[in-house]
This record gives sequence, structure tokens and C-alpha cells, in this order.
Amino acid sequence: MLVIALFSPLLHYVLVIHCYLSTVNSFIYHLEKIINTIMKISELTSYKNSPAYQSAIDLGSDSDPGYTAYSRDAVEPLIGRLGDLGWKNIGKGYEGLVFSNPNKSYIVKLFIPTVNSKELLKFIINNQSNKHVPKLRGKPVKINKNSDVLMIRMEKLEPITSEFDPLFSQYFPPEKSGGVWDLWELYYDDPKWLKTNHPDLYEIIHFTYNMRNEPDYHIGNIMKRNNTFVIIDL
Repeated sequence: MLVIALFSPLLHYVLVIHCYLSTVNSFIYHLEKIINTIMKISELTSYKNSPAYQSAIDLGSDSDPGYTAYSRDAVEPLIGRLGDLGWKNIGKGYEGLVFSNPNKSYIVKLFIPTVNSKELLKFIINNQSNKHVPKLRGKPVKINKNSDVLMIRMEKLEPITSEFDPLFSQYFPPEKSGGVWDLWELYYDDPKWLKTNHPDLYEIIHFTYNMRNEPDYHIGNIMKRNNTFVIIDL
């Protein structure tokens, strides 16, 4: 009994120290798990530091319904990945983002398919021989199985800087002249003449005219390949 009495205080302190060390070890264990989790999250979201991602964010804000509709959770990591591979965000439309790489002969477009864009894409795929549609590299693919966003590769084209670029004049009858805004009137005024003299142009204007009644032709959705203009949007 005397021995137990002598060692009881010591046992008490040993138990206290043991409990303290157990608590510290448990704390360290959980702290390491938290740190590892943070590191994994950082790795998964590191694309947000990519210049390409930041550029795309600058081009589209939360107030822009076109950009907000891109399904950010699916698109944002891909934007960062494209940036890592040398692709630069060069513009956006209401339904898509466009990326270019100086080492590639094509551009990459990300877009959400709408009724109009689906029909236009179908026309482009089925009419690759038409000189007024962009040439595709492969077929459009979903960026992942859970997203509606599509990615497609298209030929690089040159911008048109003037509504009255001289290249448009070659498509008008000798007694007429006009710019990009007047193209659809060629179909409206004399479709037979247009079909006979410029069948490729007739086909795409016929398509877009039926889609929208009055096609929205402007230098924002028309580019050029050498001396030929290419319609890239409705």
C-alpha cells in the first residue's frame, strides 16, 4: 500500500503526459491531412494562375450572359491547360471562346451549341468544298462527357478590317457595288444571277437567309482566306 501511495502521483503525471502527447499527435495528424487537402486543391485549381485563364476571365465577366453560359466548371480547367500548351485567348462571342497558337495552322474554338450554331456547324461540315465556309480539322468533340460545351479546330483566317474591303466588289454585278452589309441583298434582289455566277456564295446566303430571314453579316463574323471571304457565324 505504501508503494502504491508513493507512486500514485507519478502515475498521475505519466497519464497526463500520455494524454497530452496523444492529443498533440492527433492534432499533428489532422493538421497534415488538412495541409495535404489544401495542396491537392491548389494543384487542381492552379490553372487559375494561367495567363490564358486570366485573359479569358477578363474577356467575359459574370454580367456577360454569353460567358456565364459556358459552364465554367468544365471550361475553366481546359482554358488553363490550353494556356500551358501555348494557346492564347484571342476573342469571344456570345456563345464561344477562340484560342490561337503561333505554332499551329488552326485555331481552337470552345462553344455551347444552340439551335443556330448547330445548324451552321452542320452546314459547314456538309459543305467543306464551299470556299466561303471555314475548313475544319476533324469533328467537334465534347470537352468532357458531363458538359455540353464543344471544342472544334478550324483553319486560321485573316480579319477583315473594313466593311467595304475591295474583296467584296468581285461578288456584285458590274452595275452595282457594295460592302459586307449588302451581301444578303444579292440573294434578295436577284437570286438567279447570284446562283449562276457565285454558286458557293448563293448556297451559304440561302442557308443563312432561311435561318434568320435577314443574315447578320458584318466584319465581326466574316473573315478572309487570301482573296475569299469566309462566313464564320450567322
